Amino acid sequence: MDNAYEQLLSSLLEVYQLQYALLATSEGTILATAGSATTLATSDLVQVLCGDQATIQLLDQSLEGQLLPRSWGQGETIAHICKPSVHHLAILFGTKTSLQHDYELSQRLDQALQQLFTTPL
Repeated sequence: MDNAYEQLLSSLLEVYQLQYALLATSEGTILATAGSATTLATSDLVQVLCGDQATIQLLDQSLEGQLLPRSWGQGETIAHICKPSVHHLAILFGTKTSLQHDYELSQRLDQALQQLFTTPL
């Protein structure tokens, strides 16, 4: 891995048994990815949420004023969307389980990212 953000995402994927993660700036610049979107039941959700820089930027703008973290699903795939800082967003993809488990997982991921972003890399 060539950067600390990739290491951070990889560790979250391993700990929480997720398949793919992306960290980007609010402007849509991808800072790091980890895992593989091809291991998801469907990668369509990846394209819908973070297919290109403009899509990521629009997603970030849509989160303004929303309760976070957010979870979006398509088929068996779920995306946990967190804002660890005002200028960053993280999207972590995995397999849906139950509503309660997925909600609790989103909360844990958000807390972990918040803590990691308050600690210098």
